[in-house]
Amino acid sequence: MNIEAESSSNSSKTLHEGTSEDSDKTLEWLHEGNIFELWKIAKDKLALPLLIDLCEKTGLSLPPCFTLLPTELTLKVLESLSGVDIAKVACVSSELKYLFCGRI
Repeated sequence: MNIEAESSSNSSKTLHEGTSEDSDKTLEWLHEGNIFELWKIAKDKLALPLLIDLCEKTGLSLPPCFTLLPTELTLKVLESLSGVDIAKVACVSSELKYLFCGRI
C-alpha cells in the first residue's frame, strides 16, 4: 500500500514539475520584450550618459565602439545588412547577439 501511495505521489510530482517548467518558459517568453525594453533604457539612458560624463571629467577619450550607439540607431544602421552579415555581427558580442535574437 505504501508503494502505491509513493508511486502516486511521484507521478503527481513529475506532472507538477513539468507544468512548472512549461510555465516558466511561457513567462520567460512573455517578458522577453519587457526585458529588452528595460535593457535599452538602462544602456541608452543610464550607462552611456554616465560613461560619456566620466570620460569627459577625467579627460579620457571615449572607446570606439559600435555598441555605444543608442539601440534604436544601431538597429537602423544594421537593417541594411543581409542575413549572413547579421549572423556575423551577432557573433561579435553577446550584446549584439541578444539584439538580433529573433530578428535573423
